[in-house]
Amino acid sequence: SRFENGMKGSSYLQIPEAIKWFTAGIEYHHIHHLNTRVPLYRIRQCHEEGGQLWNDVPTFTLFDAFQRLPHSLRDDDTLEFLSVYDHVFIEKATMKGKEGVGSSNVKQD
Repeated sequence: SRFENGMKGSSYLQIPEAIKWFTAGIEYHHIHHLNTRVPLYRIRQCHEEGGQLWNDVPTFTLFDAFQRLPHSLRDDDTLEFLSVYDHVFIEKATMKGKEGVGSSNVKQD
C-alpha cells in the first residue's frame, strides 16, 4: 500500500533536542514520504500527534546514522547495502576483465 511503502521506505532519525533547529525537520522524513503537502513548520506536530502510526518506520539514532555512512550503495540483485570502499576497490578488482559484470545493478542511495 502507499502508506506501507511510505513508512517502510523511509526512516525516523532520533536526534537530540538541542540540534533539532539545525536539521529543519529532516528527522521526520517519513511524514514527507506519506504526504509531501505537510508544511515544514507542522511536520514535528504531525509526528507527535501520529503516535502509533509510526511504529513500522525504521528508527535510527544519530550514532546509528554515523555508523551507516560508509554503506551508501545498494545492490538491486541481492538487496544488500555495500560500502563504497568495498564496491570500488574490492569488487571491481575481482570483476576486472569479466564482461557483463559491473556496477550497473548498484544504485546510490
